[in-house]
This record gives sequence, C-alpha cells and structure tokens, in this order.
Amino acid sequence: FELADSITSWDQLSDFTVLFVGESETTSKRQYVNMMLRFLSLSTPPLAYWTYSPKSNELSSSTSMILQKQLNRRFYLTQKARDAHVFGILVSNLSQQHLVDVVKTLKARIQNAGKSSYNFAVGKINPAKLANFAEIECFVLVACREHSLLDEEREYSVPVITPLELDVALGNLEWGSQAYTLDCQDVLEQGRTKSDHRTGGDDEEDDEDEDTPYFSLVSGKYVQKASAMA
Repeated sequence: FELADSITSWDQLSDFTVLFVGESETTSKRQYVNMMLRFLSLSTPPLAYWTYSPKSNELSSSTSMILQKQLNRRFYLTQKARDAHVFGILVSNLSQQHLVDVVKTLKARIQNAGKSSYNFAVGKINPAKLANFAEIECFVLVACREHSLLDEEREYSVPVITPLELDVALGNLEWGSQAYTLDCQDVLEQGRTKSDHRTGGDDEEDDEDEDTPYFSLVSGKYVQKASAMA
C-alpha cells in the first residue's frame, strides 16, 4: 500500500483514522498484518484503527494484541539474526528482476558486514526443508509482501527474517527509525546505508565502529563483530 498524494509523510497519519476493508481469508489477513505492523511501528501512529468486513457487514474498532506481540516477535528475531554469521537468502521466484536485484543487494551488505551468505532458490518453504541446511544460522526471505511472514514461524529452528530486518541486524538501520515494511522494493529505495557507501574521510571512524563489541539482547553478553574477528 502507498500513501495518498495528499499525504507527504507517514508522520501525517497521526491526524487520521485508518479503515481496513477486507475479510479474514489468508490474503486479506496478511495484507492487514502487513499494514498494521507498519502502523504500529510508527513513532506517531494514526488516531485509531477500524476494520470492516463486507461479508459479515461488521465494523470493529478493536486492535488485536496479537499484532503487537507479532511486532515484538519480529524484534526478537532481528536480535537473534544480529548474532548470526552465516545467512541463507531464500528466493522463490527468480523470474522477477526486482527480487534478483534485492538478493544481490542483500548479499553485498552481508559481505560488507564481514559475514557470509548462500543463495537458495526454493519453492514452498517448510521447517523440514530448511532444517537440511544446518550451517545456516539465519535465513532471509525475499518474497512479495503477502508471503514475507511465514505461517507457524515458531516451528523453524533458526530465524527467518525479512530484508528490512536484515538491515537492522547488520547495523545499517535502527529498529524504529523508519516504518516497518515487508516490501522488498523498499530495500532498494531506502537510500544510502552505512554498508553500501563509505567515504574516505569516514574510514577510520568506521573501522573503530567495526571493532567495538555489541551487547546481545539474546545471550546477555558482549559479542565481537564478525568483521573484527576476520
């Protein structure tokens, strides 16, 4: 979904009430989750959220706590991904050029962070299929918005994150610094990042940052960055 022409930034949504029209079937539900995760991550969220079901002719103003819990879960998976050194990039449709471009971009950012990655062209994803790659510590799913979050995600033995979450895990973005999005295209359009662009004058400062250990919220310990150990 995109902002209307009359709204120039996500911050302006604080003056609006959001109305979602749709049913509880899989596609509509995923679209709703995608929209709500984005709104809940805003520093200035909309005034209220409403949902309308044409099928049942019901209008509701309640926001499920499940959505906030899911956003918290995404943050937790991102923190786990921060500790990973080997990533698997999953893509189901290589015929779409923009997805291929996203894969290339992610691979470069992982390499710039001093970590390694492998590409996997997969069909339908399930826990048993991904369990065959024991060396992978975290998977990054490159897919359309409606399929970027897996059903029964807790059944997977390692985190399966989105491209945006990878940028957070690699330190290119701060969690909450921009609206949460499941759109892979945003990875290509989000602008200059620390991993993609380094100027000569900042090399010394970047080296110091790379050598500084970070505190893992998962292990509760300070962890040395992979680039510093290389």
